Amino acid sequence: MPVGSFFHGLVPRGLPPPAPAPRRARLEVPLSRINRSVAIQLSGHLMHCNYASVALHLRACRARFVQCELFVHTWSTMAPKTIHWSNTFRKGASTSSAVCVAKLREELQPAEVLVEEQGVPFADDSLAPDGANFTERHVLGWGPGRYFGYMQALHGMGQSSMLRRKFEARTSAEHTVAVRIRPDDRTKSGYSGLSADEMSMLWACIQAKERGAGSRRGTRSAHTGTNPPLGVLVGCNVDATLSVGSTGNDNCFFGAPHDVDALLGVFERNASDVYTEAKRRNLSLSRHESALLPVAAELAHLRLAKRAYTPGMLRASRAPLPEETSCHLDDVRLLLLPEAGGPMGGLER
Repeated sequence: MPVGSFFHGLVPRGLPPPAPAPRRARLEVPLSRINRSVAIQLSGHLMHCNYASVALHLRACRARFVQCELFVHTWSTMAPKTIHWSNTFRKGASTSSAVCVAKLREELQPAEVLVEEQGVPFADDSLAPDGANFTERHVLGWGPGRYFGYMQALHGMGQSSMLRRKFEARTSAEHTVAVRIRPDDRTKSGYSGLSADEMSMLWACIQAKERGAGSRRGTRSAHTGTNPPLGVLVGCNVDATLSVGSTGNDNCFFGAPHDVDALLGVFERNASDVYTEAKRRNLSLSRHESALLPVAAELAHLRLAKRAYTPGMLRASRAPLPEETSCHLDDVRLLLLPEAGGPMGGLER
C-alpha cells in the first residue's frame, strides 16, 4: 500500500450501490482514542483574533488521538498588506498581533509559535515568475500583489512544518499525521467553516484512515524500487469532490508529515517552475491560487485524494482502493465507516 495513505479498513465489493446518506445527518461513530500523535499546523494572519475553529479542531483531535499538538506560524500584524481577491485591502495591516498571539498562547497552549514580519509586497508593475506579464491581470485583483500574498501564505505553511520538525528533533516525538489549518477555518470552498457535525465527520475520517496504519507504515525514501509509491494528501472539505486544489481547499488538508513537507518544499525550491507549469496548463489562478497545489503535488510525486464513491461504482469491476478515498461525506459513510453510514452488511474482511 502506498506510504502516505492512511485508510486501512474494509472496502465493499460486489454489492448493489446504496443510496447516499442524507447530506446533513449526524455521523454516529463511537468516540475512542487511538495511540497516534497528530500535529495540527496552524498558519495565517489572525485577522479578528477569533480562532474558535482551532479550539474545535483540537478538541475533536484529542477525542480520537492520544496526542495532539499545535504548531503556530503567524505574522506580526493582524492582516496582510496585499490586495484580496475581492479587490479590497483588509483592515489591520498596521495593527500589531502581539496581544492576540499572547491570548492564543494562553488559551490553546501550542507546542511552538513563530511570529514573523511580512516583507514588502511586489511592486504593481512586477513581472510574473516566468518573466512575462501576469495572465488574467487585474481579474479579481490578480497580479503581483496577490501572488506575493499567496507565496507568503505558503511560506507560513512551510514554517509551521519546520516548527513541527524542530519539536520532533528536540523531544523525539513522532507525529503520524500533519493537518494544515488556518485561524478562521474557511474550509468549505473558502467561504465558510465546518459545522460541528462536519468537524466530527472530518476527524472520524482522519482516524479511520490512520487506524491500523502503524504496522504498514514506512518511508518512501526507504523504497528500493524504480517507482516509489506515491504519498496521498487529503482535503478537509466534506462536500468537495476534489480534496486539494479547488477553491478554498488549501485552507485545510492533511497527510503523512513527510508528504505535507514535500508539497510545501516544492514551493521553497521551485516556485517559479510551479507557476510556469500552471500557466502552461491554462489554469485560472485569478479564481483560486490553490490551483498551484496540484502542480506542486505532481512535482513532489504526490497524489491528491478525490471523491471515490459514485452511484453504481460498487458494480464496477474494480472497487476503489483504500487510498483513493477522500473525506467527502459519501466516502466516509459508504466506504470508510459504513457501520456509521447505513446498511452495508456482507463486507469482505
